[in-house]
Amino acid sequence: MATEKFENLRDSIVTLNKPLTIISAADLSRTKQDVSGWVTKGGLIYNKGWAVCDGSTYDPLEFPDLHEALGSPALPADQVVPNGIFRTNEIDLTFSSTPTGWSLISAKGIAYTDSDGNYRLKFNIQATKTASTSAAATISGVTFVGTEACSMTSGVNTEMRAFVSGGAVNVRTTASDANFYVSGDVQLASKPGFFDANLEDNPIIATSNNITSTSIGLPDPTATQKGLLTLDQNAEGNRNYIINGGMDFWQRNTSQTTDGYGSVDRFNLLSSGSSHSVTRENFAIDQTDVEGNPDYYFRNVVTSVAGASNFSVFRQDVEFLKTTAGKTMTLSFYAKADASKDISVTFYQGFGTGGSPSSQNKVGQSKIAITTSWEKYTFTIDIDDLTGKTIGTNNDDYLRVQWWLDAGSDFDSDTDTLGQQSGTFDIYGLKLEQGSQASKFTRAGSTYAGELALCQYYLKRFNSVSSGNQPSFVDVIAISGTRAIGTMFIGNTMRDIPTFERADLSLFSVNGSSPTSLGVRQITKDLAQIDIEGSGFVVGQSYRVEFNGSSSYVQMDAEL
Repeated sequence: MATEKFENLRDSIVTLNKPLTIISAADLSRTKQDVSGWVTKGGLIYNKGWAVCDGSTYDPLEFPDLHEALGSPALPADQVVPNGIFRTNEIDLTFSSTPTGWSLISAKGIAYTDSDGNYRLKFNIQATKTASTSAAATISGVTFVGTEACSMTSGVNTEMRAFVSGGAVNVRTTASDANFYVSGDVQLASKPGFFDANLEDNPIIATSNNITSTSIGLPDPTATQKGLLTLDQNAEGNRNYIINGGMDFWQRNTSQTTDGYGSVDRFNLLSSGSSHSVTRENFAIDQTDVEGNPDYYFRNVVTSVAGASNFSVFRQDVEFLKTTAGKTMTLSFYAKADASKDISVTFYQGFGTGGSPSSQNKVGQSKIAITTSWEKYTFTIDIDDLTGKTIGTNNDDYLRVQWWLDAGSDFDSDTDTLGQQSGTFDIYGLKLEQGSQASKFTRAGSTYAGELALCQYYLKRFNSVSSGNQPSFVDVIAISGTRAIGTMFIGNTMRDIPTFERADLSLFSVNGSSPTSLGVRQITKDLAQIDIEGSGFVVGQSYRVEFNGSSSYVQMDAEL
């Protein structure tokens, strides 16, 4: 497509009929995508292979986060803004001080105003770090509001963490020669000096942080632009902090009566005195009560037993307090029950373990009356900042969202006097997002594949098959007549060094019989050395360890 088609865009109008994720060259570089086909012209960035004026769409398999931007049909064909074109005003970040051990490759930033009029900076930094200690890089002329965690990826397998505080980007890694990327989207204390006042006069505002049929006037593409005025769907607006809120993944089981993590991914069930029975239920294919035509919902049948200390809850811990501290958050979900009942939702800040962390802090709660029909319920809460608090050193701090279904009088202050009740509770579409209004349900991982990857960051389970020949999950080499070892690749780097769990020994087979022991010799975030004992091994010979029964499994658990 000839770039000349975009010479005269001053009066063009673009209509966005879906939430829009801004993709800049820096974003693409951070995700290690090929950016050679992208062209920047007059402050616009587009892919010359996909951005065509006939309204063709991008390839979703290549860029799943890129949403359609459809041109207004009322415009002349040569002025229709095609898919993939976005207004971007990228700047090179400069540092007032660079940490010892850093070798900076690139540092890009885009500044914009959000729907509340706050100035924000979205940045991507790529660097090599030859020292294994913590470091902080200060960005000149920028002061961040509060402290926020950033996304961080690396080309090496190591424990990494990044956050911003003041004007500094703080990075911690335990390995040297780490080629890493840090991506952040943070609020600024004041207007940055590189922000263009001319663009500020015509800001792009999205109702409820969700662009729906909003017309936007494009600036003069020949003008010098130093800031960015746009909206990133996943930056603040409607990013979902609840993983598996659509109840898509149930790696462990599709039912549960015990406490703990036992069925639906990322949700922890707890009870005392009273009991619960959770099942995965199917939505009717033609239902219209719940948006998005989902597959499953979560059903919990609670049997209450009288007692001041008795309760039944389910909860999810959102990792890293800094991502939500000091922010206004809105929770939304669909629910119904077998009769009119109340549900209480309580937020807690957990400061983790290691060192001398602060005690758990209850932020607040809301009691919600639900009916026998599917309805969407929402409420907004201001999360406490971290002033005067201490976070533990083990990287296991969290914001806990806890749904109370049954609560004795000991928990009246936590539940707004919910009280005790038996009943059947159906839940779907849980979403926690920044801002004061709820938007349409979206998955934390955007796609099914992205959501599964998030679930497997905390739990990776390998299951047998229901019938036929059972698969092997690791090959081992005998080091004696009764012992063999082998490396099992987990397949994805997990949140922390996981705990290895397995089915009963009778549900495995090696060298024609069940092993006498099966465990791990060593384990990291992405692989495990399996240690197995049996009989009749020949030193140096390889053997397959197989599942032997439909209920056999091994799993790696790195839950908070």
